Amino acid sequence: MEVSKTWSWKMILVLIVAFLAEWGFPWSSNASGKELSTPSNKLFSNVTQIEAGQFDGFAVKEDGSAWAWGAYNASKVYYANSSAFSPVKLPIEQVKQISRGDRFYLVLKKDGTVWASGANEHGQLGNGVQNDNISLEPIQVKGLSGIKAISAGSTHGLAIDEEGKVWAWGGNDQGQLGIDSRNNALLPVKVEGLPPIVALDAGQFGSIALDNGGVIWSWGIKKYTANATDEVRPPARLTGNGEFAAVADAGDKGVALSFNGTVWTWSNYSPDQSTVLLQPVQVKDLSDIISISSYSAVKSDGTVWQWQNDQNGGTYKQVSGIEKAAKVSDAWSHHFALLEDGRVMSWGQNFFGNTGLGVIDERIETPQPIPNPIRIVLNGEEVTMPVPPIVVNQSTYVPLRGVFEKIGVKVKWDVPTRSVMASKGDTTIVLNSVTGETSVNGKVIPSDQKPISLRGSMMVPLRVIGETIGAKVDWEPATYSITIEQGE
Repeated sequence: MEVSKTWSWKMILVLIVAFLAEWGFPWSSNASGKELSTPSNKLFSNVTQIEAGQFDGFAVKEDGSAWAWGAYNASKVYYANSSAFSPVKLPIEQVKQISRGDRFYLVLKKDGTVWASGANEHGQLGNGVQNDNISLEPIQVKGLSGIKAISAGSTHGLAIDEEGKVWAWGGNDQGQLGIDSRNNALLPVKVEGLPPIVALDAGQFGSIALDNGGVIWSWGIKKYTANATDEVRPPARLTGNGEFAAVADAGDKGVALSFNGTVWTWSNYSPDQSTVLLQPVQVKDLSDIISISSYSAVKSDGTVWQWQNDQNGGTYKQVSGIEKAAKVSDAWSHHFALLEDGRVMSWGQNFFGNTGLGVIDERIETPQPIPNPIRIVLNGEEVTMPVPPIVVNQSTYVPLRGVFEKIGVKVKWDVPTRSVMASKGDTTIVLNSVTGETSVNGKVIPSDQKPISLRGSMMVPLRVIGETIGAKVDWEPATYSITIEQGE
């Protein structure tokens, strides 16, 4: 059936507005701290682990699936040059834990094997090779089995096996592998001189571990200088009497949780002196803690607290708006709190979609629940896109090449005019990203939306699909989906 183009774009626009308004499409805006209007049953949930990277986030769900958002791809990991502002499923299953390095990430599967994806210029993928190649999908780290926990530092990886032995690989210019060398290890090597270890955390300049007697160990850089005369430390025991239950690396600082619920920090290295006292100092008056991260902690009442380090142990304050938290994870500018019910609260810097909230505000001041990514169902089949849809000014935007090409529309980017040009049959639509003008076959049509370039992806308003080819676009609240049915 041939569809009138005039009827097409006008009626589809009416349908979109009517359906989405009637069914409560989750419009959102958040720079001012307003809560997202996402239905509670459509939130990103069933999460068992959360991990904050430098400009991104990762999550593991109960079903063993792994998810990521933000610039996990902009750093040339996975989808090359574009950021995802909502969670994207990673190509690996049966995941137990995930850990993020600078330009790579590690995955521990439920069968005890370790996998790695991303850059390999330091040998951090653990496959026996050091090169500039990028692994877009996880590959298995060689020689590891029966692994219980992992941690990715800036350029190195750590793993604990069933016997409590620690294995290390990757970059070692600052002694972060804890071995008798400063050469990189392209395959996992055992870290000697340690008792059985139950927890560890790899950092930028070193590594820390917790043994089965509650004692903390640290190794890596000890003195950092600008003239390449850095001094490194082999695995060394911190002062203490076995009172610690958890550890976290915070760059030049280390963080520990004691069995009595207090938090302690210490300096891992000094910029100007060789003598660094590995002596934890208590964060004043912070108690009743059950979980820690680099700069945050969770109290037994489910509230979240953050601190800033100083020579006296630091000061802290409560993060408002979070209840029933179980765990926290920090990056330098954004934060996540995993709630007891498996949902995730997020806040902080969002330039690359760091928060996973699906909005383009550059900073989120008030913690908000991460929503599920919006699904696109085209002619009854879900469309998988490396960059999920986003909401901008109450309109849904999709990647230029994520939907159009699947319905036979040819698309291209016209550099001189900075316009998106899409054509099918005898219909050509031009969307100018500078002027905001939209035209069909040379005739300007009313539109207050224009294409936007978003961290490497050209995003276009979804209604353009209906306006140009007569597709029917509906919002399905039950499945949190936008359905597109192409006209005959």
